[in-house]
Amino acid sequence: MNRRLGLLIVVVTLALGCKGGEENVPAPKSKSPSAKPKAPAPKAPVAKTPTASDPGTKLPSQSTSTTATSDSLHAPFSALLQRYVNSRNEVDYAGWKANDEQALKKYVAALAAVDPAGLGNQAERMAYWINAYNAVTLKAMLEFHPIQSIKDKVSESFNVWDDYGFGPKKLSLNTIEHKLLRPMGDPRIHAAVNCASTGCPPLRAEAYLASTLDAQLTDNTRTWLRDTTRGVRLSGVTVAVSKIFEWYGADFGADHQARLNWIAGYVGPSLARKLRSGGLRFETLDYGWALNKQ
Repeated sequence: MNRRLGLLIVVVTLALGCKGGEENVPAPKSKSPSAKPKAPAPKAPVAKTPTASDPGTKLPSQSTSTTATSDSLHAPFSALLQRYVNSRNEVDYAGWKANDEQALKKYVAALAAVDPAGLGNQAERMAYWINAYNAVTLKAMLEFHPIQSIKDKVSESFNVWDDYGFGPKKLSLNTIEHKLLRPMGDPRIHAAVNCASTGCPPLRAEAYLASTLDAQLTDNTRTWLRDTTRGVRLSGVTVAVSKIFEWYGADFGADHQARLNWIAGYVGPSLARKLRSGGLRFETLDYGWALNKQ
């Protein structure tokens, strides 16, 4: 009896041991490893549009190509100015009238065919309007040749600055200067636009170009202001300046001293110190309206 009971216990024990062993056996591995979850594809970097406030960022523009195109537009005008304007900034109106009046008209027509709103930047637009002003003025002087002064074409019935139109909109010289150029905020434009008169800042013997505009404006301003007959002249404690500083004074500064400080930036160092020192009596030079002819 005891032997049978012992055998029964052994059998039960073995049976339980086999079941427990089955539970502890690890599940067989698959022959093909399970696929790893795919890592998310990296996002393409989003291009940032640079702005003027981004330090070290060059704004994308068409400045190189459009400036080259803009400059080439004015090449015919440069050729004419170099041919007919001498080193004293005087114009050979008689020779220009006889030989190249049509060439100037062709250039003015080419300007009129351009939409300045489509130009790439302010330098291009400024160069465009300065050249337009000067070319249209010269075109008028050739058309009315011979005359002694641009003011010969100012009367109750016709005013060359108001009635001689440019382009499809018939823009006047006054519109170009006062509505288009002056609002650009650079007083040096007064040194660039030329009214065909001896009292005006000198007519440059080349067209203004966007690619060299800043240097050209500075150079013409210096040439103008260092001329004691039409720029600035100091005598004792009296400083006489071009009437342009009276007519358009606010463009240069709020008061006489502010305007003298502006002028000081374009004259020699000795005169500049005196202009900045204060206490000078302010006058204007006589303005010559004779035609700037050779």
